[in-house]
Amino acid sequence: MLDTICDKEKGFSRIELEIVLKTPLFSERAFIHRMLAEYALANYFAAHLLSDGYALSLRKIANRFTSEGRIPTELRGTFAWLSSLSENMELIGLDPYYQAIYGDNSLLSIQQKIKVVLQVKEYAKSNPYFFEPHHQMDLSGFYNKDIDSFLISELSEALTIDNHYHFFLVGLITASPNISFELKNVLKRHIEDVSIQTHKKRKMLAVFSKDIDYLKEILLKVKNSLIPDPSDQIKEEILRTLYPQHINTREIVPYLFEYNSQVTGYCHYLYETNVSAKLTPSSGRVENLP
Repeated sequence: MLDTICDKEKGFSRIELEIVLKTPLFSERAFIHRMLAEYALANYFAAHLLSDGYALSLRKIANRFTSEGRIPTELRGTFAWLSSLSENMELIGLDPYYQAIYGDNSLLSIQQKIKVVLQVKEYAKSNPYFFEPHHQMDLSGFYNKDIDSFLISELSEALTIDNHYHFFLVGLITASPNISFELKNVLKRHIEDVSIQTHKKRKMLAVFSKDIDYLKEILLKVKNSLIPDPSDQIKEEILRTLYPQHINTREIVPYLFEYNSQVTGYCHYLYETNVSAKLTPSSGRVENLP
């Protein structure tokens, strides 16, 4: 295996690799980073087991990873690497969501990325609440401006469907720091559309975290009942972004009164408030803030 990965031009000399392999990390097998182990196994499958008798090997490998038609959580990272390295859409289709969040999607072409998204769409029909918010950042690197038209069309449809497909699309978009101007305008239209439910808009606002004027504009529209926010999720998202750098201590209080239910962020707002702003100039006592 060392012969296959040694490359003097890229700096991986055989001598250096052999020195590393003699360290306790490898020689005693006491510890190995899971991602490295998953990649190594997937690379072995892709390089050696899919090379001959391809169709038969593909079915055999798929059977090793699946149980009752599903891939156990413990194997999904390895399988995502295998799908990326082989670039095989049949394998990717078995577990498209984890391919999107764990696979190296930089290896995929634009058309393959589109197919992955469509396979996630199908996946959502049998697993409607599949999206895991803490994995949103794992989608970074998937977005490409060349799939704008496709994403715009899919998101418009997804917002009318009662499953997590729209969360996946928004997560894919917001995980990128460089989405197009056209796509930003589409998100703005969805945010301001009174027919779209509040919880479907909240994560869209992350795209505009540095557009302070726009966030204040939306906050004012919510306050004036031009944009419904019965669950307070829009207010919560914007106020947590703006306070205290862009909304001062006095301004935050009236907005907290706009909540329709108990404000879950009270501790957050108090914690973010400077101690001096909590004290009255005359008595030094803490004010009875709402």
